[in-house]
Amino acid sequence: MSDISSVQLQKHRDAELSRQKTELKYAQDESKKKIKKELDYQEGVVVELKKDHQKKSDNLQMDLEYKLIELRKKHDEVYAVEKNRLEKEMEMLKKAHDDRVTEIKISHQNEIQQIDESHQNTLYNARQKFMKEKMKWNA
Repeated sequence: MSDISSVQLQKHRDAELSRQKTELKYAQDESKKKIKKELDYQEGVVVELKKDHQKKSDNLQMDLEYKLIELRKKHDEVYAVEKNRLEKEMEMLKKAHDDRVTEIKISHQNEIQQIDESHQNTLYNARQKFMKEKMKWNA
């Protein structure tokens, strides 16, 4: 009987081993399916995150470009105003300079006229004096 028992035991052992291998294979297949399903889900999440990130990045870039355009417009306006102000200031400085030059010219002309009149008076007085002296010597 020991031979029968050992044969039955061997068959039972082989059957149990076969059953365990099948269960292990089934568990491995189920685990692979779960892992594949989880990987697919996570890849989908990553794709969605990338899309979301790209949208946000594009929106931020558009906002920055819009702000840059607005700043450039504002800069151009300020530049135009300041350029206009500078031109007016330069015009006023030129007028002030021209007025000052004209004032100095008039002042110099008046001074020359006074010197000329003084010179004419001095010549007239000298001529009168000369004539008196000449008359004294001729008489």
